[in-house]
Amino acid sequence: MELLDRYIMAGRLAGQLGQPNDAVTLFTEGLEHYPDEPRLLRYRGHRYISVRRFEDARRDLSKAAKITQGWQDEHEFYGPQIKDDFYRVILGKADELEYNRVPVNEETTARTRHLYKASLLASIHYHLALSHYLLGDFEKAIASYRDTIDVAVDEEIKVAASDWKYMALRRLGRHDEAKASLSELELGDGAFLESYYYRRWRMYKGELQPADLIDPNNPDKTAVATQGYGVGNWYFYQGDKDRAIETFKLVTASGAKDAFGYIASETDLARLGSP
Repeated sequence: MELLDRYIMAGRLAGQLGQPNDAVTLFTEGLEHYPDEPRLLRYRGHRYISVRRFEDARRDLSKAAKITQGWQDEHEFYGPQIKDDFYRVILGKADELEYNRVPVNEETTARTRHLYKASLLASIHYHLALSHYLLGDFEKAIASYRDTIDVAVDEEIKVAASDWKYMALRRLGRHDEAKASLSELELGDGAFLESYYYRRWRMYKGELQPADLIDPNNPDKTAVATQGYGVGNWYFYQGDKDRAIETFKLVTASGAKDAFGYIASETDLARLGSP
């Protein structure tokens, strides 16, 4: 197992343990050994977002996007899969890793279609788009979300990128274009149809109501943050600023500080001049 992979796994573990500053430190140390390594730039960019260093995130992710043009993509696994590989490393079984550096091809995509995951290239563009969005650069965010959709091999990240692209279009007042985009998303049998982003998407289409997405008592605080941000934005688009602020505050009360919906709500409250 290469030292590079150890830095990546250590930084990812720090992030999952809720220590994003430690993650940034580990990825930075890794980059001292492997300058311009796009995987380290991708993950550090993500954790820069977690610690609200949005310009630093944009710099890392822009660089990673340039470096990986024409690269062979590889799957990125989350949750139980990466956890099992952590165990293998700790137990001295690094030669038995199952979810590290798995190339994207027809066989691996079909075999892992049921798993919640993304890929290196899609994640780079997705997090780059988010850094643009959080900085209020919605035009660039839309372009990067389109790049995400173009390279994505997994349904869930297509849904997530389509969702954020819709919100960026609405923020720019391009309402007709946003409405037209609702018919562009075509999902196969690998989609996670109860995901937080897909539920937001269904709300935009009128299949669900805002009240269907918000439950402040939901023990899943990431669900509150993710779905709540979509609802707050929905009110904002309708011109109901007071209700939008109320919903953004509900999200920031959730405590899910690393959730992108929480970070975006926090950012929007600052823009709207609301403490």
